Amino acid sequence: LHQTLDDIAALLEHHRALEALAGRQDRAQRGVAVTLQQRQNAADLRRRLRGFHPADLAFVLQGLEPEDRLHIWSSLDPPQAAETLLELDGSVRVWLIGQTSAHRLSRIAGSLDPDDLAWIAGELPEDVIHEVRQSLGEIDRALLRQADTYPAQAVGRLMSVDVAAVRETQTIADVL
Repeated sequence: LHQTLDDIAALLEHHRALEALAGRQDRAQRGVAVTLQQRQNAADLRRRLRGFHPADLAFVLQGLEPEDRLHIWSSLDPPQAAETLLELDGSVRVWLIGQTSAHRLSRIAGSLDPDDLAWIAGELPEDVIHEVRQSLGEIDRALLRQADTYPAQAVGRLMSVDVAAVRETQTIADVL
């Protein structure tokens, strides 16, 4: 993991150097060169991060300087960002949430299942939670409401609700 963190930090430094070189082009081509380099760097970064496990991404994000952390965070697609958000240390998670637009947060939170959403709901802005609730199906909304009945640090808020339907003719062995 430490090697991965070092590799990502080096990649970001390399990207900064390439953007600086693009910025040294003559005036007529400078804007185009910088824009093209930024797009290429963003695609390179997304390609590199695509296969990372969320816990590994969380480790990398926590080990980077805030500017680099935000750069990585903004390059993640919403489902990957959602899974990574769950793995982050609370203080880093709160910081990233504060740095992220409400629209992007809604897309990220909308990628979570109700159990995971309940886990971080207290850290998300109320307007984001409201928007995500409205987009959920009735069953998922009910599960989220049920989790909300427990205090923030209670184990009930973290429990997954699973239902198993059993016919009268089935035995325990059949169900298992």
